[in-house]
Amino acid sequence: GLRLFGVTGTGVTGGLFVNGTTTISGATNEGMYLSSNNGSFSFGDTTVTNPMGTGIFATGNTGSITFGKTVVDKSASAGTGVDLVSNMATVTFSDLAITTMVGDGLLVTDTTNVIVQNTTGMSTIDVTDGRAVDIQSSGIDMIFGAISGEGGNAGFDGIRIADSSGSFTVTGTAAKPDGGTLANYGIHGVLVDNFMGDISLNHMAIANVALNGIFLDNVTGTTVLNDIMVDTAGGSGVVLT
Repeated sequence: GLRLFGVTGTGVTGGLFVNGTTTISGATNEGMYLSSNNGSFSFGDTTVTNPMGTGIFATGNTGSITFGKTVVDKSASAGTGVDLVSNMATVTFSDLAITTMVGDGLLVTDTTNVIVQNTTGMSTIDVTDGRAVDIQSSGIDMIFGAISGEGGNAGFDGIRIADSSGSFTVTGTAAKPDGGTLANYGIHGVLVDNFMGDISLNHMAIANVALNGIFLDNVTGTTVLNDIMVDTAGGSGVVLT
C-alpha cells in the first residue's frame, strides 16, 4: 500500500493510479487535496483519520476521480468530512463512510456527477454539530445504508438537496431507526428542493427539528418514504409541494 500524510495534486495533466491502500493520519491541513487537475485519479481502499482540515477536498478538477472503499474519520478533529466543489468530472466512491465530531459530513456543489455506491454495505454518514449532507447544483447517484446527524439546533437542514438531478437513497436494514436519525436541526430534517430524479428514504427517524421533518418541493421523479418516524418541534411531519 501507500501511506501518505496529506496528498496534494495540483495542475496534473496525466494521471495517478494507486492500486493498494492509502492511509492518511493526522495531517496538519486537508487529508487529501485535489485541485485543478485535468488527469484522472484512482485510489484503492482509502482511510483518512483526523486531519486538521477537511478529510477529502476536491475542487476544479476535470479528470475523473475514483476511490475504493473510503473511510473518513474526523471523530477527534473538527471540520468537514468530504467537500467536492466545482468539479467538471465524475467522482466515484465504491463505499463511503464519514464520521465527524464538529462539522459537516458530505458537501457537494457544482459538480458534474458524484457516485456513492454501497458495495460492501458500509456507506454511512454520522455527524455531530453539522449538516449530514448538503448537495447543490450537482448530478448525483448515491446509496447510503444509514445517515445520522445531530445539528445542535443550528440554522440548517440535516439533509439538503437543491437544484440537482439523479438519485439519492438511504436503504436502512429492517426497521427504523437503522436507516439513521436526524435530530435537533434549526430548519428541516430533510429538504429536497428542485430535484429532477428519485428519492428513497427508508427506516429513518427525524426528531426535534424546528420546521418540517421532510420537505419536498418540485421533485419530479419517484419519491419513496418507507418506515419513517417524525417528531417535529414546529411544523409538519412531511410536506410535498
